[in-house]
Amino acid sequence: MTRKSGPHYPRIVTGLMLMAIGLAFFLDRTALISLDGWWRLWPVSLIVIGVGQLLAPRCESRGQGWGIVMILEGFLFLGVQFGWLGLTWKNSWPMLVMLVGLGFILDVIFSRGHSIPTESEEGKNHV
Repeated sequence: MTRKSGPHYPRIVTGLMLMAIGLAFFLDRTALISLDGWWRLWPVSLIVIGVGQLLAPRCESRGQGWGIVMILEGFLFLGVQFGWLGLTWKNSWPMLVMLVGLGFILDVIFSRGHSIPTESEEGKNHV
């Protein structure tokens, strides 16, 4: 069995972030630290994931458009958490729908250079 080699930056960032979150919750549950109020910052994790997707090499990730969307969603949810511009969960959900639509559009734009070969093209390459 062969393993793919290459940079795995987004997976490493995600793993480190999950470990840090788990450690923080563990320390909170064992009363070594208090996370009162810190839960409101959870959207920062979306921003970090989005930055990780933007920094990923193009050959490994076609998710650069989704990285932008994750960053924007993170800021949207931070706005909801802290009431920026009068944002609430009730009035901000249409923006989330628009951001998902933007993600699909950006995915097409960013993936133009990464075409997926059709079955007939793959057969020509293996002959």
